[in-house]
Amino acid sequence: LAGCTDSADFPTVNAYQSSFAGLTDAFAAVMPSNLSNLVYSTYLGGIGDDRAYGCAVDGYYFGYFTGVTYSADFPTLEPLQATYGGSGDAFVIRVSTSGSALAYSTYLGGSAKDEGRGIASWASSTAYIAGITSSINFPVSRPYQSSLNNAAGTDDAFVASIKWRFAISPTPSPAPSPTPNVPCSDRLFVHDVFDAVLQTPRAISPYYVFYSPWSDENGSLWDNENDGT
Repeated sequence: LAGCTDSADFPTVNAYQSSFAGLTDAFAAVMPSNLSNLVYSTYLGGIGDDRAYGCAVDGYYFGYFTGVTYSADFPTLEPLQATYGGSGDAFVIRVSTSGSALAYSTYLGGSAKDEGRGIASWASSTAYIAGITSSINFPVSRPYQSSLNNAAGTDDAFVASIKWRFAISPTPSPAPSPTPNVPCSDRLFVHDVFDAVLQTPRAISPYYVFYSPWSDENGSLWDNENDGT
């Protein structure tokens, strides 16, 4: 769920941000399919007006949220754009599966109004964002249309694809080695080990993460059940 709230007593569970920060805060929440409880619920905002308009979940159950912020102190982490552009910026956030941490968060905008209206994701931490902009200096890269075309004073649409790469830390010493006949009770995604939030590999046994010629850029995971993970 994505939206906005003016309530200082909005329900929060496992929250990254547990208190109301401004005029209006965005919120992000996840509920199971039977709607029986909140997996997590958190405010997202600074001292200004912040609203979330779109949400998505990737194949690793990370949540993605976008909207508009008027806060110069909106929470950011590993940002593509670290500072507020002015007059309202779009934001893009990836939230951990627990809801208690950000994987990344960034402004996305120029000097005029910019709003993220929809977001989607397909594994590997790539976010696809659609929205509107009035900024002549909206950040563009390899654009089909490189300049704003709002001579009549209207907004332009924008589409963007953003991919964050994970911070890979040096191999711990002593380094674990995959060995046969190691019990593996469940899957552990490589994203949970080399996460931009954690910065360092998490010491979890009996799981081993390694890189191989046939793995993608995020690595591959071996287990003795040989079920393709």
